[in-house]
Amino acid sequence: MTCPITSHVLRLALVAGSLAASPVFAQPAPPAWQGVYEGTIGKAHVVVAMTPFSTRYFYAGKANDLGLIIPDDGNLSRLQETMTPDIGGDDIKTKPKLATGVWSLSFEKGALKGTWKDPAGKNEQPIALTRLSTASEGSNEVSITLDNLGVYATRWLSAAPALVASDKETTIGPLTLRNMRDPSFGGETPRLVKAPEGVSIEAVNAGLDRLQRYLRIQDRECFQGLRAFRARTSDDPLSAIDKKGDKNDEDTEATVLKATFATAKLLALEESHMTFCGGAHPNMSLGNYTFDLSNGALITGADGGAGEFDDLGPKGLGRALDLGTASKRARFDAFWKGAMRAGIAADRAASNSAEKGKKAKDDDADSDCSKLIESQLKEKQLTIHAYPTAKGLAVRVADFPHYAEICEVFDPINPVILPYAALKPYLKQGQTLLP
Repeated sequence: MTCPITSHVLRLALVAGSLAASPVFAQPAPPAWQGVYEGTIGKAHVVVAMTPFSTRYFYAGKANDLGLIIPDDGNLSRLQETMTPDIGGDDIKTKPKLATGVWSLSFEKGALKGTWKDPAGKNEQPIALTRLSTASEGSNEVSITLDNLGVYATRWLSAAPALVASDKETTIGPLTLRNMRDPSFGGETPRLVKAPEGVSIEAVNAGLDRLQRYLRIQDRECFQGLRAFRARTSDDPLSAIDKKGDKNDEDTEATVLKATFATAKLLALEESHMTFCGGAHPNMSLGNYTFDLSNGALITGADGGAGEFDDLGPKGLGRALDLGTASKRARFDAFWKGAMRAGIAADRAASNSAEKGKKAKDDDADSDCSKLIESQLKEKQLTIHAYPTAKGLAVRVADFPHYAEICEVFDPINPVILPYAALKPYLKQGQTLLP
């Protein structure tokens, strides 16, 4: 939905642009030392990601990052080590115990060498690091995808504790599953144990492992933000806060994928949980992932929610639905949007009927969400998620303004469920249901 003020500003910018070309400011070149490094501090194996804005590193096999404060001039001769990334100089002045050491480095021929000292300057260890990548992975703003976790995250995974298999098996449809748990942050994703003939258990489990690696890094990034928040705001030592675990009021939840629907051809999984990553407030995290059991392909949610993958595209449910042309896709969009509008109208009528004879109520969250969804449906660029359920194909409108994320989570008509029988006019020849 376009904000009127934003539209007005945009029109002014276009007018100004027609009168005079806007100046283009060149981005400053990254420093020669930017990148991801691997090496040792003393005898300990470490991986370091360095940028001018944010630098972090971890000891191999340990869950959490430490941080480094880079001086504004980029001089590496004295770097302040901190208990977590995202700690600044002002934080250190307020809480000196957040400082855990001092680095002194020199850069030459793709390598960093120097020394580490404790805050008192008594214990000294040599640092020797070799660059693996020049990417800006020190910044927490770097986006990751299923197929590109980045060098820093991949190195963390290679040394991280192994996943732990659950003792409990569950059954959904014709499939038997067992969860694999991340011992570092608590996330869980199932694996196939038993399946009908024609299901490639090995390929599906490889796809599930790929997805869990991605979600494991997402959980890790979130927990690093949470630890930085704790470090800045709590009077207790961070080590003591970490030991409290679930007793922390502001704890986030790790990603647990639950199987919601399965046939001999597909497996649908869902995540739905609150995450607090150290920002202004918690956020609701939603995700729906569907696997083709014949080859392990992820056909919905394949971008992990980054908005780059079309659940209805040719790599997604478009393999079964006949949506290959603009006109066919428009016809299908009109179909599900009509069903959603009908759901909104029915929900509104039921609400009005229940209120008959009572005082008019104020607009509540549901009615506000209905209005917002109706407005969203008019947009040409609309983010949606589609996934199979036991009752039909679900289509959920997403990408709400931050203040209205509740509309994606709790509104009774979002998603709209399209009965499978109603999908017949939109299926490819030879398809009876979804793949």
